Amino acid sequence: MNEDNEIIPAPGLIDVRGHGPVVEDDDRENVADLEYETPNTEQSEKVVEPIVCSSVDEFGLKMLRFIAEQKRTPRMMALIGFLESDALPLDAQLRVKALQMAPHYVVRNGVLVRRVHLRA
Repeated sequence: MNEDNEIIPAPGLIDVRGHGPVVEDDDRENVADLEYETPNTEQSEKVVEPIVCSSVDEFGLKMLRFIAEQKRTPRMMALIGFLESDALPLDAQLRVKALQMAPHYVVRNGVLVRRVHLRA
């Protein structure tokens, strides 16, 4: 909602304001009296590609900020380094944490993500 208490649709949803009127069940006899707008042929010929969003975007996270935060966290950088090139950090605590957490994480497209274990 904005300042005028107007509901704003989420990005990526279909805008239905330009479509014809909605007819209630009790108004079915007056359906012939309603005037519907004919669709514009120029608009219907355009190809609209759907916007593909990742699961990270679905939860409202900003992807670039998420990656930057991972690169600032020493524990995450140690884990990414170990998973990508088997490099262990010199710090004993980071080394132990990287070895403990490695089976539960994987690096995809430069982003550290948790591995999903589904039971059969």
